[in-house]
This record gives sequence, C-alpha cells and structure tokens, in this order.
Amino acid sequence: MDDRQLAETSLSMTEDELLAALGAELTGTSTTYLRDGDLDDLQMRARNWLERNWRSLRKLVCGSPTVAAVRGDEFLELLAVADLIAETWLQRPGAITVAAIICRFGLTRLCSEDPPSSIS
Repeated sequence: MDDRQLAETSLSMTEDELLAALGAELTGTSTTYLRDGDLDDLQMRARNWLERNWRSLRKLVCGSPTVAAVRGDEFLELLAVADLIAETWLQRPGAITVAAIICRFGLTRLCSEDPPSSIS
C-alpha cells in the first residue's frame, strides 16, 4: 500500500483502530490474529507512547511552516505531519498512523492542549 492509500485508510479508521495499529507498529506485531486482551494491550501501548511524546509532537508539528501551509486540508495535513514524524521517530506506516491520530484530534487542539484522554 502506498502512502496515499495508507493515509486514506487511516483517515477512515476509528480511534480504537488507529490506536491498535499504532500499538502494533510500536511492538512489531500484527492486528490480524489477536488473542483476548491483545487489542487492549496494543491500544494501551499506543496511548502511553502518545502521552510520552505529546509535547515533542506538539513542538514538531505546531512550529512547522509546512504544516501551517496546508492547514484546512485534512489529507495534506496528514501527509505533512507524517513526513515530520517519519524524519524524527517512526517509519512510514507508524508515522501515518500517528499523523491520523493527530489530525483526528485536531491541529488547533494539539497546539493548545495537554495529552488527551481521547482523540475524538
């Protein structure tokens, strides 16, 4: 799947699906064959990662002229944020997932709030 398809898919995912996908990326596992409790564990790992990195993500994204230039276009925002994250932390699939979480949360909220308990 290329970046465009992955971004489109990520934008249509639920919060739980995004968190599970991020947790799977962080742990190197798959969400295909999960046992009871695995999904919750992946989502918890993703939430913990987001909480630990929220301020750094905020600084990276909110100070970016590239992101500022595409504000208002959810798809381009996602790709711009994913590019920044891919340069700093994660490979493309994980970066796109984090970018989708951030875009779902909202860039305005990201730049003004502490880590959320929910991204909706």
